[in-house]
Formats: sequence, C-alpha cells, structure tokens
Amino acid sequence: MSNETQYNQASDLLDMDSFIDHFVMEIFACNDSYERAFWKVRTPVNSGYGDGKWRLSVQDFEASLKDHINWLEFYSDTTSGSDNNVLLGNLLVNENFKNKFVNRFADVLNTVFTTTYFNNIVNETFDEVEPYLAENTNRHPRSDFYNSSEKVNLLDWGTTRPTAQRNQIKDYFSIPNVVDLDLNVSNTESGKIKISTITIDSSTPGVPENPYPWTGKYFQNIPIVLEAIALPGYEFSHWSGSVSGTNPILEITPTGDMQIQANFEAGATPPEVIYFWLMDSNIPNDTPLEFLDATYTNNTQNSSITYTSCLDGYPFTNTHPDWRKASFERKNAPTPLNYRPEANDEIPYSSDIMKGIQIKQPFKSGDMENIVEFHIPTIDYNNIKLSFAVSTDGAAHTLLIDYWNGTEWTTANLANPTESISDNYEVKLFDFSNVPEANNNSDFTVRMRFEGTDMFFEEGKEVVLNNIAVEGESSLSNETIGKEETIKVFPNPTDNILNIQSSELVDHVIFYNTFGQIIKEVKPKKMKFEISTETFAQGMYFMKVLSNNSEKVIKVIRK
Repeated sequence: MSNETQYNQASDLLDMDSFIDHFVMEIFACNDSYERAFWKVRTPVNSGYGDGKWRLSVQDFEASLKDHINWLEFYSDTTSGSDNNVLLGNLLVNENFKNKFVNRFADVLNTVFTTTYFNNIVNETFDEVEPYLAENTNRHPRSDFYNSSEKVNLLDWGTTRPTAQRNQIKDYFSIPNVVDLDLNVSNTESGKIKISTITIDSSTPGVPENPYPWTGKYFQNIPIVLEAIALPGYEFSHWSGSVSGTNPILEITPTGDMQIQANFEAGATPPEVIYFWLMDSNIPNDTPLEFLDATYTNNTQNSSITYTSCLDGYPFTNTHPDWRKASFERKNAPTPLNYRPEANDEIPYSSDIMKGIQIKQPFKSGDMENIVEFHIPTIDYNNIKLSFAVSTDGAAHTLLIDYWNGTEWTTANLANPTESISDNYEVKLFDFSNVPEANNNSDFTVRMRFEGTDMFFEEGKEVVLNNIAVEGESSLSNETIGKEETIKVFPNPTDNILNIQSSELVDHVIFYNTFGQIIKEVKPKKMKFEISTETFAQGMYFMKVLSNNSEKVIKVIRK
C-alpha cells in the first residue's frame, strides 16, 4: 500500500473515510466485538453512498472498555491472521493514509470524544432510560446492564480515555509530542476555520456554542490542512500568528504549539439593480415612442430612456409616408439574457410575457442621426454599470457610447466606448466605475448612437434592445427614524470615519458589537458630525441612534 498506484486501486474499492471512522470508534472504545459487516450497492447509482464502494457498519459495544489491550496495536497487527488487522495494518504503511488516520482520530478526540461532550451524552442517555430500568430488570434481569456502576465506568472512560488514547497514538507512530493548536478568527461574524475534517462552528457536534478561540490537540510533524471560510458579506484577508499567507487553504506541519488566526474583512458591497426596463406588453404596439420610463426603480428618482429620430417631424402617424421609419417601437423579440427577476417581483423569465424594443432604419438623415439617451439619476450611488441585451439583422454593426460630463459628450475613462453587435442577442456592459461624473449625479446621462456600412440606407432592418439594467453600489445608508426624520450614514462599509447627517438633532449614538456589548458612545447634540471607528476591529457593528425621543439601529461594517 506504500505504492500510490496500488493504494489508489484500493481507494476505488473501499471508502477510506468510512473505514477510518470505523476503526477510530473501535479503538477508542476498546471494543472486543466482531459483529461488523462490509456493505455496498450492487449497482452504482451516484457519487455518494451509492457509488459502489465498500463501507462498514458495526453494532454491539457491550464488549467494549477492555483497555488491558492496546487496540491500535492489535488492529494494526498484520501477522495476526485477521483480515481486519491485515487491512488496517497494510493501509497504515501508506504515508498519506497514516496522516489521514492520525488527523481524523485527533479531530474526533477534539470534538465528540472530548470529556465534556462525551460525559454529557452519557448523562443524557442514562436520564432517558432510567424510568424504564425497573421494568427491564423484571423482564430480563441483567445485573450489569445500565446500572449506576456502569454509568460511573463510562464517565470515568470519558475523563481518562482521551489522554490515554493520544499517548497510544503518539507511541505507536513514534510521534515526539502532542501539540496545542490555538485557532481564532478576527471576528466571529466574518468567518470560521476548518481544520482537517472538522469545521470549528457551533453546528459541529462537540464544538462549543461560542467556539473561538478554540484549542485542539494534534500531533507533532503530522501535516494538517487549514481552510479559512468567509461568511456572506466578508472575504478572507490573511493568516497571522504562527503562520502567514493569503491563500485561504493552508497546509501546516506543527513542530510545537501554535497560535493561528484567520483574518477576514468586509467584502465589496454587491451591486444593486437601481433601474430596470421590462419590455412587456404594457408597451403599446405599432406606436412610435419618444421615451420609456423605467419599470423598476430602487430609489426615489425617476429614470427614463428618450429617443431622437434622424427624421424631422418624428413621431409620425400611420398616414405619413415615414410611418415606422427611423422609429423606436415595441418588437416581439424576447430573450432571457440580462433579465433581472429581482426587478420584476421575483417572477421567473417567461417568453410569453416578454417583448423587446427596436430602432429601425434609416439611422442617419442629413445631419441628424438616431440617438438613444439613458437618463440615470445616481443620487447616493457609485460604480455605475449599464447593461442590456442587443441584436441586429444588419441595420448597424457598432454601438457608440458616451456620456455628458456637464459640458460636453465624452468617452473619458470609459473602457469600451464602442461595441460590435451581431444577429444573435448578446449582453453588452458599460462600466462607469472610473467615471467620477457618474457617481451621485442627479443628471447623469449616457448616449448611444449607431455605426455601420450605410447608416442612410433603409430596407426595414433594425437594432433590438431588451432587459436594460442599471446597477450601482450604494454610497449612503439611509434609514428613517420617525415619520419625517431621516439619517444618512456614509461611507458604509467604512475604513475609519463615518459621516452622519440627520434631519433632526442627534442626542446619543451607541455602538454595539455582535455580542451586544457596548464598545463606543458619543453624545453629539448635532445634526451633522463625524465618528471615528479607528479602534474597531474589522467586522459588523450595530449603531443605535437616539434622536427626538426616537431610536433607530443601523448596521455598520468596518473594513
């Protein structure tokens, strides 16, 4: 089994995790019972328990607690003639299997076989069965079955066995020492650590409700894998203490006691859909349009699309010779691309209700051209992005994008002011994150024009748009305190300074950590002021604002 090729063949036949867990349990319990069975499905059906690999089941532990034998040595003796012993003993020759076995044993000893957890289970079990013991004794007398002395024996086992077991592992594998690994996180709300096969989390059996800082006993010179797991809204930053690095997965080989911390920081604020245009049957058919209001808005502003035709006198009636030329109108051309259910009451995409919008030829006439303008108020938003699905049947080949900077139309700092378009729907995204004029601007406007082989030609072709969306990141956290009173807190997340603006005098501000502990108080008696969070660790906090006999709690993130 030291040959990796042969070990891999064995792994294809035998579930090594199940096999290890089986012997960890047998050896810890010092079980002298052989009522166990290998099982597998005859026909593999999935990649889980139905994968066709052999696994173990076991029953009957009344022959356990026989610690006059070193069961690790016993079950690893390849000369005993026992098939079970031959299997385990030969697998332990493989270095990777040995490390996996030792670390899994350590994981279990650090969780479900800790004295606290083990003895609590013993007490709970005896409390559960105690009302039935008299009846059981009368039916089938067993002097040594579930009596007080057996409970004492089990509690003593839970107290003394973990240390004895670690010593046996250490001696059998010639490991110099048992070492303490102290694990911590920068903020319990921001992330957690997985060590070997266990996640240090209160949902893991044997891990305390408030687990950090957590200490586990592991074995010197046996490699262990650590993984930092960020919780929603946070990102892993780096390891500190006895180790360093920015990779969330880290392999360590402890040579002594270690103190390790996983550090997390607030993640980037996810973009929000600020405006969305749902192209459905509410748009009138066979009607030249001059504007379209957004069907969804995530703020108090109004956003609209305005259209300027290259033909003078637009829009035309159905009796005009230019009827439906150089026109902006509805088209039955649905697509799921760029559809945003969050901007449509979480309704899944359906081609039955979706339409589209088209710009028809000609695209130029004289000195005039077809122009689509997106009027996008971005009050309290930055990192603005405009996206939509677009296709053409040959009316144009290129989109030309620019924006109004207050003085002129420009493409400054826009990475892709031109985008080619084809006869299949594609999503085009225009990122204005590097455009200062796009941030917190009540008059931000984007212009779209068209280029092609012959923009003056007219044969009924068109460019089609659908699922137009504007996204951004909120730069302010607006909360209502009373019916009329509002408060703004920004930037949030913050690096240090929080700016607070209130429509009423703020009497008292209290910051709490996620454990409900007060960490800072200020009494500004002002409507506009700053608060430093320099002493705060990275993570989430709750800011209670008391004003005019009202109070409001606002979530604040320190980056």
